Amino acid sequence: MRGITRRAFLKVVTFMAAALTVGRLVVSGKFSIRELPKRAEAATTQRRGKTMEIKFLKRSFFQRLLGKPATSSPKNPDCWSYSDGKLSIDLKNAPELEKPGGALRFEGGDLPVRVLVFLGEDKKYHAFRNRCTHMGHRRLDPVPGTDTVQCCSINKSTYDYEGRKIYGPAPEPITNYATTLDNNRLVVTIS
Repeated sequence: MRGITRRAFLKVVTFMAAALTVGRLVVSGKFSIRELPKRAEAATTQRRGKTMEIKFLKRSFFQRLLGKPATSSPKNPDCWSYSDGKLSIDLKNAPELEKPGGALRFEGGDLPVRVLVFLGEDKKYHAFRNRCTHMGHRRLDPVPGTDTVQCCSINKSTYDYEGRKIYGPAPEPITNYATTLDNNRLVVTIS
């Protein structure tokens, strides 16, 4: 068990056992998903002396349990390339990034880390290492209508556009990357 603490391992095992129990009850008909309490779609937190509302992405319990992100990979896999520490995105071939709230996740190839790129509500491009700092290191999604990014897991750790945690159990901020726009090419500096 190199790389994981005993405590973290026990948390994962307990969590998975609970999920399997719920799954068995659903399949046997002894428990209905409709019986789950209505989940909150927002919460409040204190930030710099002000009360701030945090909106949650509408995701099912199982989508969150399995860590399924809302953000997709590019439909055109040839719209991006990576070289010399820079992720280069041809915006003409990435229509998903045309409107505020539009987002893509970039993974694989020669890319050393997963990257989330989106056009924010502030009409600026933002890029983050697509990895929550909480246990499990799940992917992130932008929350439409807000200036926040949220983890796709059950705990809903939420961050502002600077990468600072504003809600949830995540212990650290997320890494944000500089973006530059040159004609129709967005360049994300990874290193």
